[in-house]
Amino acid sequence: MRRQGSSVPPLRFGLNLPPVLPPRMQIGLAKVTEYLGFDFVWLADHMLFPNLLPCPDAWTLIAAAAPHTKRIIFGTGVSDAHRMHPAVLAQRIATTDQLAKGRIVLGLGSGEAMNLDPFGIPWDRKVRRVKESVAVLKGLLESDEPLNYSGDFYRTRSARLRVRPYKARKIPLYLAALGPLMQKFAGEVADGWLPVSIPPDQWARAFEPIRESALACGRNPDDIDRIAHIVVALSPNEEKILDMLQHHALGVVWPPVMERLGIQLEHAEELRRINYMTVNPCDDAQRERFEELQMSIPRDVLRRMTAIGDVPKLRRVIGEYVDAGATHIHFTNASLDPTATVTLAAEIIPYFKRRTAPFTVAFLNAGVTMLRRAGVVREADPDAGIEWVKKQQ
Repeated sequence: MRRQGSSVPPLRFGLNLPPVLPPRMQIGLAKVTEYLGFDFVWLADHMLFPNLLPCPDAWTLIAAAAPHTKRIIFGTGVSDAHRMHPAVLAQRIATTDQLAKGRIVLGLGSGEAMNLDPFGIPWDRKVRRVKESVAVLKGLLESDEPLNYSGDFYRTRSARLRVRPYKARKIPLYLAALGPLMQKFAGEVADGWLPVSIPPDQWARAFEPIRESALACGRNPDDIDRIAHIVVALSPNEEKILDMLQHHALGVVWPPVMERLGIQLEHAEELRRINYMTVNPCDDAQRERFEELQMSIPRDVLRRMTAIGDVPKLRRVIGEYVDAGATHIHFTNASLDPTATVTLAAEIIPYFKRRTAPFTVAFLNAGVTMLRRAGVVREADPDAGIEWVKKQQ
């Protein structure tokens, strides 16, 4: 799936910032992520999470962190087309891109109930709203001409913005395209594909509708940045990590996607109604049932959706995605060892980029490896970590 001369670099690496951490800590982690050599940092653009843990505003965090970095690219994983009028979102994107000096990408999806239903924000005809939002965004961000647009949801009349992206650049659009209509649209307009976790043996199949759509409208699908989202954990204790991930299983295993890929789940009918996209965490009964359904996700399915183990195992799993055509590896780091990100930077990124790790990163990794072996650095208790997060708010 690779092509010589493609506008997409051979392989890039991104890292999710833990969204529940206090804002100042997330800003510091963005700086560390750049120092360690990651190419992207992704921030969740949520109002709520199913577990009702805190979630700061992604665009505020980007605006605060961007001026303190020089190279790393910031993206939302993902924003939706419903909470904000596209003209307001366009102004926000252009402003943050000025602060970042051209290092913003927009991750956009069709929305989730947890960010909309409790606040009375409509999200009917989701794909149509996304399409109209993208049309207005592009019209305002990519042209100096007044925008006249008339759609079902948005209308503009001789509209223009007086703030533009840095050096009038085009803001790359990454679509979280999972369903057939969104995937068709992604093939037509997206610069990148930002899916949920998909097993490596199914990843190429999941991208195929986007590839076909791109070809049908005369685009080269190899020019689309193709992300593989991987929940990783550097740990010798797979069962301990799976115990922790079981409480977040429906954020890793998306039943509608599993169904389309032919992966059977227990409670399939109920999971069509109650899943990560549809749960309203402010409805106590629904949230409790959601938590019960998470515990029903089989361990073998959860294991298939994650990469847990030592460095050679992680390299093998990542290599399967690369062989399938991924051009961008997007990590959610579920390691209980807080220094694991250093090892990802020192032993995973250089391996796939076919270069040696920078001396400072390699030196730092050697130090934390010694501390692990000496028992000074150990895996944390996830329950204690959650309690610590709550105390910081």
